[in-house]
Amino acid sequence: MTLPLCPSNRVDQFIVIPAVNKAAIVGLLVVWSVGLTGCGRQNASPTASTTASPSPLSTPSSTVIPAASQGSSPAALSCRLPVFTASQAGWLTFPGGSFQSDPKGNVQLPGWSSPPFFWKSYDKAFERWLPVPRDSISPDGNHYAYADPPADPGQPKLGGVHVVDLASGVNHLYRPAAEDWIVLDYEAEGVYLAEQPGGPAPAVGLWLLDPSGSHPFRQIDPSGSWDYISGGAAWGTAETLTPGPGGSRLVRLDLKSGAIVSWYKRADVDFVVTGADSLGHPLLQTKKFSPTNQMLLVTGQNSASVLQPAAGSAVPGLSNYIHPVSDAHGLWLGDAGGSVSLYTPTVGIQQVAHVGTGDVLVAGGCH
Repeated sequence: MTLPLCPSNRVDQFIVIPAVNKAAIVGLLVVWSVGLTGCGRQNASPTASTTASPSPLSTPSSTVIPAASQGSSPAALSCRLPVFTASQAGWLTFPGGSFQSDPKGNVQLPGWSSPPFFWKSYDKAFERWLPVPRDSISPDGNHYAYADPPADPGQPKLGGVHVVDLASGVNHLYRPAAEDWIVLDYEAEGVYLAEQPGGPAPAVGLWLLDPSGSHPFRQIDPSGSWDYISGGAAWGTAETLTPGPGGSRLVRLDLKSGAIVSWYKRADVDFVVTGADSLGHPLLQTKKFSPTNQMLLVTGQNSASVLQPAAGSAVPGLSNYIHPVSDAHGLWLGDAGGSVSLYTPTVGIQQVAHVGTGDVLVAGGCH
């Protein structure tokens, strides 16, 4: 997922909004927006048979990564950044940050006539726009995965997961079970899936589909709700303090052992998992918006750093479907207000461009 599929997933390759009943999916976009409305996904605490948690009263350390008042200017950039909105895909060209729509970005998954039709990513390996989130592309850029659309009420579920080979165009169909699935992430070991129960309910469980294996489908966790995969782990939230998405505790599921542990806890605020940096450290955003909104990089168990905006910039409004993208320039951040920012440790979070007034998502690295 991104649901940045780099150890965290891929440097320059995004968790996907669960596929739900077509009549409910537009509402789900609103439900999952982080604090922009008073509603959201009700928190579901991940559970597993192997659990080792630190004391719930342990106090997490929190450091502030200062933003320099001056640093490398966006004018120093010389590259094109693929981005997309709900209506178009295109390129931000630096220096300057001007936007130009790209008609080649008008791609769509077969069988889908409603959201998430707007998902886009740019595969640098094949220099192609793809109709899936970046997290659904393999790390080498040679394959991508997607699930069949959810079944209409009263109709049987298809249960199909597709893995497309970009070089040959061959579409391999797998049917793990007669369920509605969502693709959370595509890693070197295979495709991570969750089951979508239908309606606005969160996706449940975690499975691995290994297209190269003789027994390709394996369950990792039966009942948790996982938001993002990076750094060899699935990340979710628990113990919500206020109505809406997210929670006050970050929970980590080890993808190899299946062990679930509490990783970071706040007593004062809820947060959502918005992605990860290039090292796989989860990136969180608190639900208190300006002037108290914070972006937190969890660098270890019970240890987080606050990412500060540069002078004249603000913390962008991310969500659990607007994810950052890491590349050699830093951490690219789209947001819910049409802005694109770049985070570097020396400068902080610096706004570098503006595209429209709604959600804008970064679709790949800047080349």
